[in-house]
Amino acid sequence: GNGGVLVVASEVQRADPVLLAGLGFDAASVVPSLLAQLDPAAFAGVDTWVVGSERVTGQLVAGWLGRARVFNAYGPTEASVLATLGEVDGSVLPPIGGPLGNVRVRVLDAGLREVPVGVSGEVFIGGVGLARGYAGQPALTAERFVADPVGGDGSRLYRSGDMGRWRADGTLDFVGRVDAQVKVRGFRVELGEVEHVLREFVADAVVVADEVQQRLVAYVVGSVTAEQVRERLPQYMVPAVFVELTALPRTANGKVDLAALPAPGGVRPGATGVFVGPRTPVEELLCGIWADVLGVDRAGVHDDFFELGGHSLLATQVVSRVRLVFGVELPVEVMFDTPTIADLAAAIDSAVPGAAAPPVVPVGRDGALPLSFAQQRLWFLHQLQPESAEYNMPMPILLPADLDVEALAGALAALVARHEVLRTRLVADADGVPWQVIDPAPMRFELPVVEVPAAEVEAWLAADAVVPFDLAVGPLLRATLLRLDTGEHVLALAMHHVVGDEWSSTVLHRELDALYHARELPPLSVQYADFAVWQRRWLTG
Repeated sequence: GNGGVLVVASEVQRADPVLLAGLGFDAASVVPSLLAQLDPAAFAGVDTWVVGSERVTGQLVAGWLGRARVFNAYGPTEASVLATLGEVDGSVLPPIGGPLGNVRVRVLDAGLREVPVGVSGEVFIGGVGLARGYAGQPALTAERFVADPVGGDGSRLYRSGDMGRWRADGTLDFVGRVDAQVKVRGFRVELGEVEHVLREFVADAVVVADEVQQRLVAYVVGSVTAEQVRERLPQYMVPAVFVELTALPRTANGKVDLAALPAPGGVRPGATGVFVGPRTPVEELLCGIWADVLGVDRAGVHDDFFELGGHSLLATQVVSRVRLVFGVELPVEVMFDTPTIADLAAAIDSAVPGAAAPPVVPVGRDGALPLSFAQQRLWFLHQLQPESAEYNMPMPILLPADLDVEALAGALAALVARHEVLRTRLVADADGVPWQVIDPAPMRFELPVVEVPAAEVEAWLAADAVVPFDLAVGPLLRATLLRLDTGEHVLALAMHHVVGDEWSSTVLHRELDALYHARELPPLSVQYADFAVWQRRWLTG
């Protein structure tokens, strides 16, 4: 009661704001959840506030600035709680400051290399306050406490699991959690990065991944549009749905309660206001195309394609259908420049009919066959990291006990014979230019059979999934039949992304089933190599 008392309140439910106001202290360290409950006028005698353990926003501390100094603090228990500290200056998203004395902070990428200013990476903390490890847990200690790859003096760093980004002034932005990374439509997305941008426009936000519909859903306290976010984030990181709430649901200790967030099902994604139906025959046809491609009940002429859940692969489908229905050729970037039906209809009306691309036709196999642009990109990445399994595509298939192994091997041989791309290798010539090499169709498919206990199947598949492919040596499709002690089988199929994608894997499964049951398949009019030649001729330049 004589001043100079430091009050630490770490649990909101145990802090009584009225009681705190009568204690007569002049400095306090509190969590943001508690600070939000306090009235600045009731704490006129407090000249210093230290806020930490949760994310701090400019809106949260706005009422305190000018009355007192507010510091944003950050640090895990493993680094003696506080590692960085910085004074809040009223910015929308205050940084977490710079390292305290005798504290070393590094921001490293996945290869433990320091990242440049402005680039996100994982926060590693070292210094005299670093813990020795976890008692009785050597494996966890070895995982979380690593040698400093930059200092070279044998000292250790704690990998916090937090994502950070250096500012030019040497202070650190908190971005999010490493374990909040998700994969949506093939892109790795840091949810914290998206939330960081959203908080520039709203009081609070949390982003979750809808894995079923492969989209991001943003829950925001306030109002923000996809157009505003798109100015700050690439398209694949822009949420498809925005759910506006008066407040985010929280647990008893102030953390966001993800389980209590409302389902986004009642919110129509991409809505821009009042629904406007088609007004012209072109818009009517486009509404039908969009509804079919996007899997929605209806699409308004002012709804945004990407806010409705669209992405680049679906955009190519729309362009393809526009070519068939209207007889005009539009570049895919038109979908990004004119993402509404109204604008796209105007682009179609102004396009020159008959400018469609020529059809894909078979070409001779007596000359060198070029790579498609997608293959060239993957080949280039493979040169940088030949041992990487990043683009492996594991496709395990559960099969019954009465499986005919010979029939399955024959079906696989027929499948590889049917699709040239499954027996294609990418080989560079003397000048370093890669070309496609198509191997002869196999007489039979060697299908190894391995006895694996059912309890070990997941581990076996996980290990097989990361075995790298050699694009020049091949084959780029491999299969092993696992015979389980339950009598069932698992076909461990895997191929490299350079010969297939998620769409073609569906074709592979369907045709393998047909060939196994001796059902006749129609002949293929063109192969992937024919498409690669067509693409080079039509799109080069």
